Amino acid sequence: MNQKIYPLVADILENSEIKNKYNNKKHIFSKWIKHTERTIAVSYYLAKLIGANTCTTIRAAALHDIADEPQFNHSKKCAIEASKLENNSKVIKAVETHMFPLSKLPESKEAWVLAIADKVINFVDLFDF
Repeated sequence: MNQKIYPLVADILENSEIKNKYNNKKHIFSKWIKHTERTIAVSYYLAKLIGANTCTTIRAAALHDIADEPQFNHSKKCAIEASKLENNSKVIKAVETHMFPLSKLPESKEAWVLAIADKVINFVDLFDF
C-alpha cells in the first residue's frame, strides 16, 4: 500500500479483529484484505481528484466491509461495527451509505467516492481468480 496512505489507516488495518478478516473471501473471488486495500487506493485517488477529504475517505474505505451481513442490511451493520473503531461521524456516514442504491443516498463527496470506488473494485474483484 502507498506509503502516504498506510499511516492514515494503520490503526484500523492492524486492529486484531480486522486482521482476523484478512483471508476471508469477499464475494466469490477476492480476499477481504485485497478488496479493502484496492478500495482504499481507488478512494484516495478519486478523493484527491474531486477535492474530497482524503483521510475521511480512506478511513471509511478501510471500514466499509467490516461486517459480514446479507446485502440489504450490510451497510448499516458495517456502520455500527465501524463506530466501535472510529469516532468521526463523516467516516461512519460514508460507511453507512456505501451500498447506494441499496442503502441511503450518500450526502458528502467522501461518501460518494467510497460508494463509487467500492463498485469499481467489486467489478475488478470478479476477475481476481
